[in-house]
Amino acid sequence: MNIFSKQIKIFIFLFLFSLFFSPFPSYAQDKLAFSSGIAYGRDAHKFPWLMLEYRSSKKLLWFSPWIGYGGTDQDVYGAFGLDLTFKITSCSYFRISSGAGAYHGEEGGLELGFGLEFLSSAEFLYQISNKFTLGIKLSHISNASLGDSNPGAQMISTVILVPIGN
Repeated sequence: MNIFSKQIKIFIFLFLFSLFFSPFPSYAQDKLAFSSGIAYGRDAHKFPWLMLEYRSSKKLLWFSPWIGYGGTDQDVYGAFGLDLTFKITSCSYFRISSGAGAYHGEEGGLELGFGLEFLSSAEFLYQISNKFTLGIKLSHISNASLGDSNPGAQMISTVILVPIGN
């Protein structure tokens, strides 16, 4: 069983679990974010991309911490960072985030060139109900030229947020 099929099973389990056990409003709570999309690596190769994030409702000044795990069928990435969310209307939001994390990839994958990679993202989100927020996410991952090569990768994903906790 490859890394990607394990990630899909974990992703589906956590998503279904959160659908049935999230009775709280999402505007002031911790959230799980599930994103799925395409990663564009070197030479315009495309890879399926999945990511699971825990987004805390706690604030550090105006920023909120997050931690996430994601990857492709040949790459894994675990990261943490801070985000800043702006309310546009009563149910739409714009979120920017940045973080750093550990990367491991196999030949033929994204081949990002270093074990430390930085992730920056921007999201447009729309709150459907107290239990669901949907959006689109644009991300870039790069090692900031710390390694011998710095090909970087771009991702475009759909994102689903569900509230957790109390």
